[in-house]
Formats: sequence, C-alpha cells, structure tokens
Amino acid sequence: LRFGRIAWSRRPACGLGGRPRPPAPCLALHIYYLSSICMDRSYDSLRAEVLQLDRDSQRRLADEIEDRLAEPHDEIDEAWSQEIKRRLDAHRRGEGSSVTAEESIANARKHLEEAKRARGWL
Repeated sequence: LRFGRIAWSRRPACGLGGRPRPPAPCLALHIYYLSSICMDRSYDSLRAEVLQLDRDSQRRLADEIEDRLAEPHDEIDEAWSQEIKRRLDAHRRGEGSSVTAEESIANARKHLEEAKRARGWL
C-alpha cells in the first residue's frame, strides 16, 4: 500500500494492516503514524517521498526532525535567561537606551545597503 504525500491536509486512505488512521490531520501525527507502520521502508524511498513535498512542508518536517535530534543546551539556555533578566532589569531602572521597531528596521536597512555598496552589489 503506497501512501500519498505527507502534508497537513492529507491522511492515508486507510490503515495498513488493519491499523486505524491518525486521529487528526497534523504533520506530527502523520510522521509518528507512518514511522510506526513503515519501519522497513528504505532511506531512499522515504527520501524520494519527502522530496516530492512542497518546500514549506519540507521545512516543517526538517524543523521537527532537528528539534527531536537537538541536544539539550541547559547551560546556554540558563545563560540567555540570566542575560535577558539583566537587560530587562537595566531597562526598568532606566539604564541604557531603546529604539522603536521602526528605527531598528530602518537602521538595519541602512547597514544592509552600505554593505551591498561596499561589495559592489549596487
């Protein structure tokens, strides 16, 4: 039995080996469901099917796989939490300066244009 493309809105037409369909049209459930019934699928056939997906679905799938494989970074997370707290406390005390989103975007665009000119792209 060949399954259709994995996507948010698609579900297998029927279960394999009498197994029920996934309970909801959700990519994560599709991945879990397909992995539970297709453990013998080869890498090449799975890769070919993933490459048939649209780019957005491929990105979502890659993000989910990356999240599952990611090592925990407790030390880094803790350091960033402390830095965020330090910056927020300084802001509440009136130390430092802040800019609006519009000012930040305009500044980023200015620097980007300067970098393009420096490289001869403009």
